[in-house]
Amino acid sequence: MQPQQKLTLTIIWASMMMSLVIYGVVAYVMTSSGSTEPLEDPRALELVFPGVAVIMSAAVLALPTLMRASPYQVQCIVRWALAEAIGIFGFVLLFMGGSPLVGYGIRGWALVVMGLLFPGRGPSD
Repeated sequence: MQPQQKLTLTIIWASMMMSLVIYGVVAYVMTSSGSTEPLEDPRALELVFPGVAVIMSAAVLALPTLMRASPYQVQCIVRWALAEAIGIFGFVLLFMGGSPLVGYGIRGWALVVMGLLFPGRGPSD
């Protein structure tokens, strides 16, 4: 991978990582100010969303094998999009009145997954 390509991937990765942080700040401000209308019983979502987060994490790990024919840059962007989607599940759960422990836990997990996906050496290096 050429230095310019690595720089571009690093910028995209950093912007997606920062978006997860921004989602957390927005969720905190909105829920602490009482601006959201919570569901009456969000317990089902508190079970489903972490399960979906685990499944999506497995998909993130399996994608390089499943997308062997795709360029490295495409693989990275698809994996990052899935990792960001995990964080969005936590964001939505917080807006729906779910447990902050579960909502921020899912978001934290998304940050860990995204952190592990820092663009490294491509398969051609």
